Amino acid sequence: MFLNNFLILILIIKFFQISNSVDINCQFHIDEYDTIGQIYSCTVQINLGIKSQNISIDEIHGTHQNDMNNNKVLGFTAKDKNLQYLPVNLSEMFKNLIALRIRLGRLKEIHKSDFEKLLKLKYLNLDLNDIEVLEENLFENNKMLEIIWFEGNQIKSIDSEVFNNLPNLKDLDLSGNICISDRLSNRHEILSFIKKVKNQCFNSDQKIKDLKQNIENFQIENSELKSQNRKLKESLEKLNTEIHELREKNVKNDISALKNEIRIKTQEMLEKSKEFNNRIAKEVQKSSKLQEEIQKMDKKLQQTLNESEYFQEQFKNLTSEKSKLTQEILNLTMSLQSRKQIEIFYQDQLKQLEQENSKIFEELSGVTKDKKKLQTDNHALANKLSLLTQMTSSMSMINETNEDLRDKNAMLVSRVNDSESAYGIILFIFVPIVAFVTLINLVVALKFYRKRNEIKCEHKNENGLLQMKKIDDLY
Repeated sequence: MFLNNFLILILIIKFFQISNSVDINCQFHIDEYDTIGQIYSCTVQINLGIKSQNISIDEIHGTHQNDMNNNKVLGFTAKDKNLQYLPVNLSEMFKNLIALRIRLGRLKEIHKSDFEKLLKLKYLNLDLNDIEVLEENLFENNKMLEIIWFEGNQIKSIDSEVFNNLPNLKDLDLSGNICISDRLSNRHEILSFIKKVKNQCFNSDQKIKDLKQNIENFQIENSELKSQNRKLKESLEKLNTEIHELREKNVKNDISALKNEIRIKTQEMLEKSKEFNNRIAKEVQKSSKLQEEIQKMDKKLQQTLNESEYFQEQFKNLTSEKSKLTQEILNLTMSLQSRKQIEIFYQDQLKQLEQENSKIFEELSGVTKDKKKLQTDNHALANKLSLLTQMTSSMSMINETNEDLRDKNAMLVSRVNDSESAYGIILFIFVPIVAFVTLINLVVALKFYRKRNEIKCEHKNENGLLQMKKIDDLY
């Protein structure tokens, strides 16, 4: 009976040990990684099938190449449709990994603890999995990361600070996800992408962070239980070695005492296993509660996703309306600019008209001045005409005096003829004197008349030009 219980306990411990660890079959070879080049790598040959958390790697099977070992493995590749979680001690098995590629799997969750010991990691390819959340400080200890690919996952929540502390990041692929679908191939695009993440992918709220903290605490407790399990395993191995030693030495006298010790130890082990089972049951209950809370949070997340899709549609409508409004504003600005140009043209025309009006006003002022001059010249001409009339009257008087003189000459001639002898001498003397006087009067009158004719007057012709004419041409 004792041996049966002891074997059952060993089987239980072995079962827990097997259920919490897996073996890996590696093909060790030189493999090609995008942008990294050819490095010594482990490619998993048999599916790991890790469907629960806190599963560790127990042993690594495979043949290394010349003088190679696990510490010289730089790359790890797995294509496993049943892989839902990463093994917890991958960084302990391969301490110098710079490239991790797990594609075509069903990874649902990744946590900071999965990468925190991979300090040399430069290349991370988790394409075509089912990852939904990129949590805060996910890559806090991976400062050397240059390439991160999450293409074809189900990402719907990204913490805004997750890519901030990666100074060497130069290629980020998030295409084919729920909340975002972008690939960024330079540092400038990645820095501007952080703002886009805040707008398109809502961040995890405090409850999700609390749940993650609870899950981490649960993982810590599970690790403690694993350590206890290992201690139990070690103690059982010691017991087995002692039993074998006793069997080899054929110590029959101490068998009863040894049995008593074994019974006591087995009872202790049974009690510890009961406690362990109770703690496991409690942890299972906690995990079930956590799963229920996670399901509730998933529902809330789904609701928020639906709301975000609705808001995205509203945002698209608003952006289309904004583009229409911007187009209308551009048209209005163009029309305003054309109107301003027309106003400027009309203002120039008005300025030209004002200048022409000022010129016309100046011409009118000149015309008025000319008019005043003409009026003064007309007065002068009127005075000159009055002088001319006086001269004509004086000429008529001279002509009359000449006619009288002619008549007198005729009378004198007749008297001379009658009295040639008496008046011949008188007429011979008087006639030349009279003729001389008349000639003097004519010469004086002609000089006066010529001086008056030299005076000029202004007169407008048919074309509006001013022309000077002599007075004798007017009359």
